[in-house]
Parts: sequence; structure tokens; C-alpha cells
Amino acid sequence: MLGIQLEDNSQPKRAFRGNEEAIHVRNHHRRQFTETGISGRNRETLAMAFADILNNEARQLEAAGVDLIQFDEPAFNVFMEDVKEWGIEALHRAIEGLSCLTAVHICYGYGIEENLRWKDTLGGEWRQYEDIFPALNDSRIDQVSLECADSRVPLSLMGLLKDKGLVRKSL
Repeated sequence: MLGIQLEDNSQPKRAFRGNEEAIHVRNHHRRQFTETGISGRNRETLAMAFADILNNEARQLEAAGVDLIQFDEPAFNVFMEDVKEWGIEALHRAIEGLSCLTAVHICYGYGIEENLRWKDTLGGEWRQYEDIFPALNDSRIDQVSLECADSRVPLSLMGLLKDKGLVRKSL
């Protein structure tokens, strides 16, 4: 399993701890955000700008030897229409040009404040992922990482991701 640790501005280095491999990326993200202009009139434009930044980061990590890159997607669990309209496209933009394995982590049982308020209206069973799992299944992402803590989502919905590798806990 690969882990990423951010420190100062030096180049990524490989490190080994027991049977675990880590890539140390020193302050890499902070440098990218300060050198890249981010603007957007709406969530879609902003998401695409972040996807471009993430793609640049991912390409550098792959060049440093990372063999699996996981993107954390905190909004796929509540903005279902956005996921279908442009969210998958943003993921594809983030992985463009990568040959390593790719994964997306989707918060499965809790999340942002808006999500928590919305889930209070859903009752005893949360079936919202029925709308986006088919689109994720058809995406170019290799794996889906689902967090199942405190969830009322039926685990049977994971069957909608039949063509994806499933990661049962976040990397």
C-alpha cells in the first residue's frame, strides 16, 4: 500500500517501512496551488480547474513511481445530478494520461453539512447511489473506495459497480 506524506519543497522520495511502501512528497500540493490560478463562475468550472491541478499532481506522482492514485471525492455522495452531468468528466480529466491504477474514494455514510441535512430526509434506507453507481461503473476509474461507517446504504448497491475493483477501506 502506498502512502503520501507532505513535508517541504524537495522531490518525492521512496521509503520502506516493513511491508509498506510510502512516497514522501514534500509540500508539493501547496506549491501547486500557489502557482496555479484557480477560478470558476460555478461548481463545474471550479471542479474542472481542480481536476487539472490533480492531474498535474497525479502525473508527477506516477513519474515518481506511484502505482495507484486515489482521488477523494467529497461531493459525489450528495450532488447526484452534478455527478452525472459533469462529475465523471472531472474524474476523467484528473486521470487523463495516467497508466497507473486509479481509484476514487466516495464518502459512503456521512459527509458535508449539506449532505447530513439531506440524509436526515431519507429515512431508514439510503438508496441515492443507485443514480451514480452505474455512471461510475462505466467510467475509466479502475477502483472505487467506499466508506461504509454509519451508513444506511444497502450493501447490495455495490453490485452496480460490478466492473470495478472495490476497496473496502480508504487507502
